[in-house]
Amino acid sequence: HYINEQIEKAKEDILYFNMLQEQLAHCSLNDALEIKQELIEQKYWMAPAEKNNKKKRPHYLTYLVNDVEISVGKNNTQNDYLTHKLAKPNEYWFHVKEATGSHVIVHCSELDEDLIRTAALLAAYYSSFNNSSSVPVDYTQVRNIKKIPGKKNCFVTYTRQKTIYIDPERTLVESLRIKK
Repeated sequence: HYINEQIEKAKEDILYFNMLQEQLAHCSLNDALEIKQELIEQKYWMAPAEKNNKKKRPHYLTYLVNDVEISVGKNNTQNDYLTHKLAKPNEYWFHVKEATGSHVIVHCSELDEDLIRTAALLAAYYSSFNNSSSVPVDYTQVRNIKKIPGKKNCFVTYTRQKTIYIDPERTLVESLRIKK
């Protein structure tokens, strides 16, 4: 029984570290520092105690599309903050289906096709499927997102989702306006 528990924990850790590896592949210095802090908090990285323990707001991306903000988390700290602290229950959450990737939050309660396609594009682009085509992206209201008890914060479950298939295009993402 104990060995089976350890095997399951090892499988979860492998999944978790593969996710972090994917996040590190396309991150800024601030993103990497947030990942380091997460590893310290999870007790995977031993570091000297920080003098200033005050929590900073994570450095996520924000795009402006038709006067609607779309937030993109590029690591677990940002994803957790966006989905479970910043987003309102009636706003929309986008994520690639069954793969590692960014949590994308559309900060409005009514979606139009342009917002759906743009948020899905961002979710596909900032994911492990960014070099694929016809990437499945699930979306649902934030109220339908739940943390999985006993798992790390980065793992969630969701219901009432719809799925859109989209091709991640770098030029389209780069043409979007980032809010400063």
